[in-house]
Amino acid sequence: MTGWRGPTYDTEFPTLFWKIADELERLLVVPGGPMAGQPLKLTEWQWQLGAALYRIDPETGRMPVRRAAASMPKGVGKSPFLGALAFAELCLPVVFDGWDANGEPVGRPRPSPWIQIAAVSEDQTDNCYQQLYDMLRDSPALDEYGVDLGRTRIFLRGQSGRIEPVTASSGSREGQPVTFAVLEETQYWRPGNGGVDLVATIRRNLAKTDGRSVEITNAYRRGDDSVAEATAKAAEKKAAGLLYSETRGPWVEDLTDRPVLMDALRVAYADCPWVDLERIAEECTDPATTDQDARRYFLGWPSEAPEDSWISPGQWETCRVPGARLYDEIPTYVGIDVALKHDTTAVVAVQRQGERLVCSARIWTPTPEQVLDLAAVEEHMRALAVAYPLAEVIYDPRFFERSAQLLTEEGLPMIEMPQNNLRMVPACGAAYRLIASAQVAHDADSTFTDQVLAAAQVTTDNGWRLSKGRSRRKIDACIALVLALDRATTRPAPTRDITSSVW
Repeated sequence: MTGWRGPTYDTEFPTLFWKIADELERLLVVPGGPMAGQPLKLTEWQWQLGAALYRIDPETGRMPVRRAAASMPKGVGKSPFLGALAFAELCLPVVFDGWDANGEPVGRPRPSPWIQIAAVSEDQTDNCYQQLYDMLRDSPALDEYGVDLGRTRIFLRGQSGRIEPVTASSGSREGQPVTFAVLEETQYWRPGNGGVDLVATIRRNLAKTDGRSVEITNAYRRGDDSVAEATAKAAEKKAAGLLYSETRGPWVEDLTDRPVLMDALRVAYADCPWVDLERIAEECTDPATTDQDARRYFLGWPSEAPEDSWISPGQWETCRVPGARLYDEIPTYVGIDVALKHDTTAVVAVQRQGERLVCSARIWTPTPEQVLDLAAVEEHMRALAVAYPLAEVIYDPRFFERSAQLLTEEGLPMIEMPQNNLRMVPACGAAYRLIASAQVAHDADSTFTDQVLAAAQVTTDNGWRLSKGRSRRKIDACIALVLALDRATTRPAPTRDITSSVW
């Protein structure tokens, strides 16, 4: 027989994935969670996506899919599957090599495979790469296929072949003969953080090797100009060679209706028996979780971006580093924005730790009848001076001049910075660039996050600066952050530093 045997049922098509999947389940283990260490068992959505990715056109022998993308809720096993596909492309028969005597497709390994695990930050590449490492650590694949497993790279012994993580900040990738790429969390890949340029470069590189990519993401935010949003639009236009799928639960209008929410979550996570749906439901109804975020991350529905926010929630989320904190002995810059009535007062401290600027906020919220107790702010400043070497404390003299004089007399390095356009326009622009390029790190405090996202751009004769948006929400912590970032990045480099390994 010189061709495919033909379908045995209406929707059957030839694919290399069945044999690939058998090897993945034989060689790999579950990398984490309640089933960690058990043999890997692919779920239904993984079987379907893999089969379509390695589909063979029986007439031409070509694989129709040049890039694949799937938008799915959190926790369905996206990163482990991406890792498994990266291993398959390194070692397994992923290139069509004809038909056997029974009319089944036959594959062969790709010569000189070069696989990239790509994201806009090291944290995101680590998520996929570390799970692949755990799946392979004790695998017979290491000996059977000659895999040299490293903490940062994977190579084939005695032949050309590698898997490597790459980020938007890791230098030019133009011209690299990449054969396969997995694209992590593309809802966060935007023009401002280099994600759009990175994906364009990777796709050009793949085109010249007849390589392919797989992109798996949570639902995107409309208007963010993310790679995930662009891919969804390309799918709507039926771009040639694009395989696109979405997994969603039913729309839930009232997330506090627990029975309805649970029914929707059962649909969204129907293929994921390891997921604790009660725990997911609690997250959806937590007061700190917006309805849009609950539907987006756990039910798979794209959400709307704020119309006037200066940055997108995704950009700020990219800067989230769990456990981020300040360290003693590191020079610390502090921004203060004070309001005596109606608004909040915020103190934001910033340290340069390796390549990132770690920020921490303290926010006071008086009731409408209260006047801010400036003594409490002064005492907090004294506590910061004891805990950290304060390089500068930047403040607007309005409402804080007497306190600043008092603290100066006590030895704190107080720096006056009136919030006029000449000063704030460049400071706001610099803060935007730092956040958009993920050079800022924060621990996702909800009040701090709300105030950062509440700020909006307003045009002045000198350029744009930050002001309250149409919602009139508080933005004092955002202004304090801008002040601290401005001084932390324009002053001489500190004499004491630490690397990003503290994460």
